[in-house]
Amino acid sequence: MEFTQEFIDAVKRNVRKVYENANDRVKIAKKGAYNRRDVLEIKREKLEEAMLDGTITRDRFTVLNAKIEADMVDVHKELADIAKIRTIDIKIVDEVLALTQDIAKTYKEADTNAKRAYLSFFFNKILVEDKKIANVQYQPVIDVLNKANLGILATNRLPLINVLITVNYPQLHFPAFLQLNRFDKAYAYAK
Repeated sequence: MEFTQEFIDAVKRNVRKVYENANDRVKIAKKGAYNRRDVLEIKREKLEEAMLDGTITRDRFTVLNAKIEADMVDVHKELADIAKIRTIDIKIVDEVLALTQDIAKTYKEADTNAKRAYLSFFFNKILVEDKKIANVQYQPVIDVLNKANLGILATNRLPLINVLITVNYPQLHFPAFLQLNRFDKAYAYAK
């Protein structure tokens, strides 16, 4: 399975929009956190000046300073969380773009959990007979792409066989994901 250039371009446009929206949200969240940090620093400076002037007691200073420190720690945690979210967003964008451009290569380079996720994205069921893939049922989204001619599948399909075994795709362990037309070629060679 591969995608048409039209589909890849549409995915790139949509990914760019999602990325830009996520970037805007991150910038707004960071700006809010930085503003809170700046306000806390100003409060701390005023508190220190009040202590030096003798307008507040040492005990009161300790209590208020501890509260400001706790709030400052919360702001730093929030900034760290924002950085993590941005990192995750970038990884997702990268994976989506890689998957649309070269499905087989992206699958081969992925870890086991990502491979399972990719398989579940494309396939509803993989039907196996005698330890060979006999038929596949695609996810509805893939069927829609194929009907709109935005996904390219091999034209020579596996023949329908009375399927003896239905295997749940997360239980399958493929040494390497091959494009579907390669499955068809492998089946033709096996005959």
